[in-house]
Amino acid sequence: LAELLGQAPADLRKELEKELPLATSLVNGLPEEELELRKVLAQAAGVAWARWEQAKAESGSLSFDDLIRRAAEAVEANPAYGKRFLHLLVDEVQDTDPLQEALIGALWKAGGGRLFMVGDLKQSIYRFRHAEPALFAARIREAENGRGARYVLLDRSYRMREGLVRFVNGWFGSLWEKELGRHLGVAYEALRGPDDAPWWEKRNGLGTDPVRLLLETQREDPVSGEKEKKPAVRRRLADRLAAEFSSLRGKPCWDKERCLERPLSWKDMAVLVPGRTQYPALRDAFEAAGIPAVFLGSQGFFSRGEVFDLVSLLKALAGPGDGLALAGWLASPFSGLCKEDVLALANGPAPDDSTLSERFRQAFPGAARRFGALRSKALLAGPAAVLDELLNQPEALLAAPGPDRPRMAANLARAATLAREFSAARGPSLAACAESLGSALRRELPAEEPDFFSEDEDVVRVMTVHAAKGLEFPVVAVVGLDDEGRGKNRGTSLIPSVFLTGVSVSLPGEEGSQAQAVLWHRAMEEKALEEEWERLFYVACTRAQDVLVLCGICPVDPEGGEPAPREGTWLSMLERAFPGTLRRGLELPSEPHTGGEPAKARPGLQEAGEEKALPLGGEVPVLASVSATDFALYSFCPRAWRLQKRQGLELHGEAREKPGTGEPGGADLGSLAHRILAEWEFSLESLDRILPETFDGPQLRALLRLSPELRAPARSEADRAFLRSVLAAFLETPAGKELAEAHRKGALRRESSFRLTLGNGPALAGVIDAFWEDQEGIHLVDYKLGDPSGMAEATGLSQLAFYGAVLSRLFPGRRLDLSLVFLKTGERHALPADLADPGQVEARARELARIGVTGPFGQNPRSCPFCPRQRACGASLGHLQ
Repeated sequence: LAELLGQAPADLRKELEKELPLATSLVNGLPEEELELRKVLAQAAGVAWARWEQAKAESGSLSFDDLIRRAAEAVEANPAYGKRFLHLLVDEVQDTDPLQEALIGALWKAGGGRLFMVGDLKQSIYRFRHAEPALFAARIREAENGRGARYVLLDRSYRMREGLVRFVNGWFGSLWEKELGRHLGVAYEALRGPDDAPWWEKRNGLGTDPVRLLLETQREDPVSGEKEKKPAVRRRLADRLAAEFSSLRGKPCWDKERCLERPLSWKDMAVLVPGRTQYPALRDAFEAAGIPAVFLGSQGFFSRGEVFDLVSLLKALAGPGDGLALAGWLASPFSGLCKEDVLALANGPAPDDSTLSERFRQAFPGAARRFGALRSKALLAGPAAVLDELLNQPEALLAAPGPDRPRMAANLARAATLAREFSAARGPSLAACAESLGSALRRELPAEEPDFFSEDEDVVRVMTVHAAKGLEFPVVAVVGLDDEGRGKNRGTSLIPSVFLTGVSVSLPGEEGSQAQAVLWHRAMEEKALEEEWERLFYVACTRAQDVLVLCGICPVDPEGGEPAPREGTWLSMLERAFPGTLRRGLELPSEPHTGGEPAKARPGLQEAGEEKALPLGGEVPVLASVSATDFALYSFCPRAWRLQKRQGLELHGEAREKPGTGEPGGADLGSLAHRILAEWEFSLESLDRILPETFDGPQLRALLRLSPELRAPARSEADRAFLRSVLAAFLETPAGKELAEAHRKGALRRESSFRLTLGNGPALAGVIDAFWEDQEGIHLVDYKLGDPSGMAEATGLSQLAFYGAVLSRLFPGRRLDLSLVFLKTGERHALPADLADPGQVEARARELARIGVTGPFGQNPRSCPFCPRQRACGASLGHLQ
């Protein structure tokens, strides 16, 4: 039966069961109450359409579709209009719709000349504009059958290197033959490179891997059992991509115009996303990594700091007594004042209960006069005039970082335009304009940012796949392989339908039973949308010239630890074409490397061979790098390393609250502690500036300096109070005093990243919390916020040994003083002598690099009493072998 059916009978039964509700609905028809609902929907649509036509007629307007439709009607009515055109050239014909096809046909028939059409069915991605690839497919079949037309195949790709050509053919060819091309009746036409060109061999000699895969998975908190939020996973993946781009910069790429190699720059790299929901994580990661990037079509105008500053200015001008608005403006780069002076003004003593506005006039009379002049102009000429004046004062932007100035200037111009539009519609009320913009700011309404860069500017471009159509870049990263695409209509009650006008998901009433017409709509429409989603992936991948980086969040089966991508995602397409690819991708280290040369046997997607397999790395796959966290967890227990790194079961995570104590905890709070320690001057005054007791007035700036994932614990009064008390107590400990003294002398180095490549081995990578050098040697301190439990102490000491091995290479012959400090208790643990041998550490790291890809992952029984996963691990020992 399986041979006759082409699949297992059980699988066929499951597929047919999915179609049973549709079949039942088609046989029985729609119930009476749904027929009434459809009648109302049709009437409403008819009224709306008639009103639309009436509005156009009253204003003498034509839509774009009207222009095309009426042009076709005019040519058909009077062929003389078309006889002027002897030759018609239609480009991108795969994206034509029926209206455009009618116009093309009318012109060609009237002119009687030559029709020349250029297109690629694999790149039809505009169904939302009613593009219909079947129209072009019909033309192709006519030409192939010799019906008065000639078909010319353009299959040579001068854009992509050989490895990318083979990869695209490997996955998309099989997908086309099995799914996409079946109903179009057109066979897949494989791409090929210009292998007879004299430069082709040299063009393919680049040392970089053509295709790379970066995967993350949602980790699970061992205490609460909850999976981490998707934004946190996206940020971790974006950090890895930022590190990947940093490592590629300066590597060779192919200059297509001059036919020679040249080094990669930022402008040679692009990130393509299916939707702009990926922008926030990418923006934060690139800013943290110092990568200049522009986000085309970004909707984050009202989340930008400069817009916050401008709204503060307008509010302060409208009401000078608004201390919060005035403080926000004074702390901005536009005010021209030093931040330290503003903080001193806002936080200093207030003699005679004077207001901030009064203290401002006394302390900075010149700036106060300028502020008064701006207020007068705003009241007389309107808010837009004030913003225009700021735009004409370039010195206001000089206080901002150089890479941010073009964006800030563009957003300032956009704010002035919005203020001008508001005044035109509702009058030049300064207070009303400030309130309107402030309301949009509070709600973070989506508003597109203006483009502010030139084509030659050395920045990474981040854009949607649709916006990248027709473009090409030496390095392309496709982010969002886990997205399910358009057309799912999740969470909507009414769906527009080309075939049925519109369909309701449920029937009216309290019970809200499912409507039947929605099944008809999905049967006719969703398959076409899914196919376009697959073609969109083809367009994204074929924008790359030299390197393609594929990034996604891959779900993992909690039982077997195997990848379980959702059906319909690009990840599932990749797995179908190259079985085992996602499993190998999840085995790669999840921590981003920090620059330097990659190991020779770098894991990554390689060229697709005849068997359509994508082997990772060289002949013997190894991990390219070993992080301090990897090393510590592997030393604690290889099986624990497997559970966390390959199955995504977080072992170090903590609950948001310590059970039975009411004491705050959690990974985010630990990250916040490290961030504060990276900037702290080891005084209570400095702590008040970085992590104030309350966030009001100018203290809000401290919150805005934090990355989004750290703002949640910082906003929590309990978390903030707990962390402040821990750090204040730490000041009085010997370790705290040593760090403060090293900072006072200017010797303290914090958050120092490293990547040290071992000869014929992996790179050792990580970030050192704090270290300093003096006459006695090198002193290193590693912080831990959590309790000094058995696992925390064991893994912490292993990390110390790892750092010691790195420092012994960087500072040969120097005495090393390494200690692990638990902030909450003040306990300090020195590195035992039996763990301090650098040779043993390096040997262990090489072992992890070799075993970490394929195993075996044995158990360390001595660690079992301290491991939070001991029960789950013990229940599945046989399976994990």
